[in-house]
Amino acid sequence: PAWRFSLLFLLARLSKTAPIDQALVELNASFQSLDFNDSMQADNRTLNLTALTELGVQDVRSALFLLWTASVLVLLIACANVAHLLMARAAAREGELALRVVIGAGRWKLVRLLLAESFCLAALGAAAGLVLSKGALGLLRAYGPGNVPRLTEVELEPHVLAFTCLLAILTTLIFGVIPAWKGSRPDPGQVLKDCGRAPGQGRSRLSLRGMLVALETALALVLL
Repeated sequence: PAWRFSLLFLLARLSKTAPIDQALVELNASFQSLDFNDSMQADNRTLNLTALTELGVQDVRSALFLLWTASVLVLLIACANVAHLLMARAAAREGELALRVVIGAGRWKLVRLLLAESFCLAALGAAAGLVLSKGALGLLRAYGPGNVPRLTEVELEPHVLAFTCLLAILTTLIFGVIPAWKGSRPDPGQVLKDCGRAPGQGRSRLSLRGMLVALETALALVLL
């Protein structure tokens, strides 16, 4: 039978193991073998295969990627800032930590203590972020741009909550371990010797805190 059409849209499920490029080659080969009307030019007998996700995001993919990148930079800046504050707090608590060492606390116990405090901060930050995002979603759906596909369907689903918890744990391990490790090895004799000096003036701590400040500044410049 003769086929006569100018444009046809088809929706199909592709095998998970089949790449789109290979499927497009096979589809075009099958399409060329069909019996068309002689009036149709052979050059027009082609198919274009597009993933449904690509069709859904359309021309907003770049904008969403930039927004995601900005969010990651803000998260890194916040984590570096909190790590800096944790190091400053551990330096101010040198006397307390040195006393714990004197009465028998091992280094691993001090690390666990400081990491537990970091986990509490991360959990509070994650909970506050989820509460704020829940309220912001309503505003985004009401006043957001109309060209963002499926914006009205955005919800805080369980996998989002799981990702938030995982991110809180990872950020604590990455940015909380160094302050905890640095603060868990006070020298009681040196602390007593430096009791008249401003807390946290050790050369290594000042160097690490300076690196964190430099990291925050560099990330802020990239974000701007």
